[in-house]
Amino acid sequence: MPLNGDFVKLKRVIHQAHQLAGKRWRRGVTKQMSEETVELVRGTFQRSTAPDGAKWAPLRKRRGRPLLDTGRLRNSVLRHSDADGYKVFTNVVYAALQNFGGTVSQGAREQVSFHNRRGRFISEKKTKRLKKWSSSLAKIGARSFGVPARPFFPPQGSLPSGWARRLRRVASTYVSLVARGQVAP
Repeated sequence: MPLNGDFVKLKRVIHQAHQLAGKRWRRGVTKQMSEETVELVRGTFQRSTAPDGAKWAPLRKRRGRPLLDTGRLRNSVLRHSDADGYKVFTNVVYAALQNFGGTVSQGAREQVSFHNRRGRFISEKKTKRLKKWSSSLAKIGARSFGVPARPFFPPQGSLPSGWARRLRRVASTYVSLVARGQVAP
């Protein structure tokens, strides 16, 4: 029984299927998805919203937007990807407290304060430039205070539908580009 058809095209499709099944392709798609996830996390900081769209608790002590005073936490969002998957994380020690909320407890302590000749508080650094200044030792009692949750990572095992749609689109676009030969896997 004879077979008729475009065997060159068939060979190309078979070659593309092999490319899509390989580790190199999986590394490429997880890299694209991890980059998109970092952008999604950074977007929560820009909008001051949780991944599900809920607004973060407002600030109580200063003006501005929560978690953007220095941008350190937002800029610490990192990614790692390989052929088996990817992870997005931060290495900032206070990230979990900000993401999940919690209570901070401080023990009793002593603190040195510096004052200019008018009695106003100054930094220790400014004492080096001033001729007249004074210091005092203050005893500060124990205290605790609550930090509201301001989630920037989704809860483990749950992905907001908007994030899932964007990640599917990234993966689908990458697969299409590899299949058409427009991107090397």
